[in-house]
Amino acid sequence: MSSQNNEVVVVGGGLVGCLAAIFWAKRGYQVDLYEMREDFRLIENTRGKSINLALSLRGILSLKHAGLEDEVTSYGIPMYGRMIHSINGECSPQAYSPTGDGLLSIDRITVNKVLIAVAEKYKNIRLHFRHKLKSAVLSRRELRFDSVKHGELIVNAKTIIGCDGVYSKVRQSMMREARLNYQQSYIGHVYVELIIPPTKDGQFAIEPNYLHIWPRETLMLIALPNLDKSFTCTLFIPLNMKQQLTTEKHVLDLFEKYFPDVIDLLGRHNICNDILNNPADELVYIKCDPHHYADHTVLLGDAAHAFVPFYGQGLNCGFEDCLVLDRILVANGFDFAKSFQQYSDTRIQDTDSICDLSLYNYREMRSHVNSKIYLLRRAVDNAIFRLMPNTYIPLYTMVTFSNIPYHIVVNRNHLQTKILYGTFLALIIAIGITLSIYCFGS
Repeated sequence: MSSQNNEVVVVGGGLVGCLAAIFWAKRGYQVDLYEMREDFRLIENTRGKSINLALSLRGILSLKHAGLEDEVTSYGIPMYGRMIHSINGECSPQAYSPTGDGLLSIDRITVNKVLIAVAEKYKNIRLHFRHKLKSAVLSRRELRFDSVKHGELIVNAKTIIGCDGVYSKVRQSMMREARLNYQQSYIGHVYVELIIPPTKDGQFAIEPNYLHIWPRETLMLIALPNLDKSFTCTLFIPLNMKQQLTTEKHVLDLFEKYFPDVIDLLGRHNICNDILNNPADELVYIKCDPHHYADHTVLLGDAAHAFVPFYGQGLNCGFEDCLVLDRILVANGFDFAKSFQQYSDTRIQDTDSICDLSLYNYREMRSHVNSKIYLLRRAVDNAIFRLMPNTYIPLYTMVTFSNIPYHIVVNRNHLQTKILYGTFLALIIAIGITLSIYCFGS
C-alpha cells in the first residue's frame, strides 16, 4: 500500500472529467486525474456501449472557454434537422431551427481521445489510468484506489471533483457522510447499438446532415452520421420486448414489422448479430441535492445528474457544469466554500429541469413527431419566432441553440404556451361574437 497527497483530484477520465481537469489546470492548480479504464487512445474498438454525441451551443461555448472549440468540432458532422422515416418508407425532414442552426454529430470516444491528448500537454495535469476508486472518506478527503500497477493506493486531496459517472463512488460516499437527497429511476426501455456501413463506393447510405428517426410509438430507431461515412444507429426498445428477441427469426420479424426500410441498409446478418449479441444498456435518470460536500468536494456531469439521452443534452450539460463552476469560482475569488454552495443552489434547478425535459422529448420523438397537432404547433412557433426572435423562442431552440438556464427555459416555455393558447382562445371567442352579431344583424 502506498499513499500520496494531491492538490486537486478529478475522479473519472471521461468527457466531463477531462474537461474539468483542463479548466482547473488553466487556473493554475496541480491536477491529478484518475480513471478506472485503460487510456482510450490505446483501445481500438469500443463499439456497442455508446450513443453518438450531439454537440450543441452549450457544449461548444464550454469548449471555447477552455480554448478547445476547433480541436473538437473539427471531428463533427453538422445535422440541420430530423429526417422522419415513416413505416411505408417515406421521409420527411424537420428543420431544427428556422434560422438554420444545427447540431454536430461526434463520436464519443473520438472526443475523449482529443481531450486526453490536450490534458496530457499540461505540465500541471497528471493522468492515472487503470485506477479504480474503491472507497472514500470525504470528511478526511481520503480516496482509496485499486491500481493495476501499484496495488492499493491512498490519495489525500485538498479538493475532490467527482466526475465518475452514473454509478459514482464519490456520490455514494457523499450519501453516507452528508445530508444528500437522491433519486434514481430506470425507464422501461433499453438500447442496443447497430451500424449502417458506407455504401460499396464508400459513400453515406442515407442523407448525412440529419438525425434520422424511425418513430414507432412504443419503440424507436435513430441514426447519426460518422466521419467514416457510416451511421451509428441506436434501437430504443421496451425491456420486455427486447427479452423476447431470442432467435434470428424474432429479430427479423420485428424489423420487418417496424423498420422494413433499414433491413438492407444494416444487413440481415448484422441486425441479428448485433441485437442478439450486443449488450442492451439501461436508460436511467438521476437527481441529487446538493452537488457538493463542504468546501472540498463537488460533483459534475452524470455523477451529479444523469438523464435519458433524448434531448442530446447529456454531454452539453456536463460540459456546461464545468463552465458554470469556473465562472462562480472566479466571481467568488476561489472561495471554495462559498462557490460550491452557490453552484449547488443555482445548478440543481437547471439540471432537474433538463432531466424532466429529456423524458418529455422521448415521448415526442417516438410518437409525436408525425402528429398533425405537433407539426402545427411547430409551424406556429417558428412563424412567431421569425416575427419576434427576441421575444418568443421555441422550446427546442432555447434548450439547444441558446445558453439560457434550463429552469428559465421551462418557465419561459410555460408562459409562452399560456399566451399562445390564450390568444388562440380569445381569437375563437372574437370570431364567434362577430359571427353572432352578423347573423342576428342580418
